[in-house]
Amino acid sequence: FAEIERTGLTPDSHCFSALITALGGAGRADEAERYFARMTQLGLAPNRHCFNALIKALGTAGRVDDAERCFDAMDQLGVVPDAHCFSTLIAALGTAGRVADAERHFAKMEQLGVAPDLHCFSTLISALTKAGKVDDAQQVFHQIASRGLKPDLVCFNALISGFADAGRVDEAEHWFAKIATTGHLKPDRISYSALIQANEV
Repeated sequence: FAEIERTGLTPDSHCFSALITALGGAGRADEAERYFARMTQLGLAPNRHCFNALIKALGTAGRVDDAERCFDAMDQLGVVPDAHCFSTLIAALGTAGRVADAERHFAKMEQLGVAPDLHCFSTLISALTKAGKVDDAQQVFHQIASRGLKPDLVCFNALISGFADAGRVDEAEHWFAKIATTGHLKPDRISYSALIQANEV
């Protein structure tokens, strides 16, 4: 990146997006934020990819408030978030235990006319089960089919683990058995571990 600037060329938004993603993946959120600011100094308008990369970097670093502020800045700059941006923020909020905020942003998708993808559903279901809101998670799960989507193993495992943690063994076993009915999924190590945990409660 430095070499690009030394040659007198101006990096474009794709370069910045790749750099911010790389820095975020390396746990260098502060640097990612500085390069994001550098974009605006160069007169470049950050696109969705740049915003999403920074939201993920900040969320992974535990700077969830900053991640949410970055998300809100999209609206101020006229950038419409897509499902990927929403799922990144929902994941960060869920990891921080801010489930109500995660649910609020999931609902905001509807208001903006953004269709949630499977990753949005799985991240919200995981956040809800970790917060002990297994019945709410189950309701979200039932919305997946109505969107023409097929739940993945992350969704099933989150429900199995959630019901196991709640001591609701029958329901954990029910969701474990449901995996086989999909016709394309098989239980993995996480599925079996959660089921064993349920039966040890």
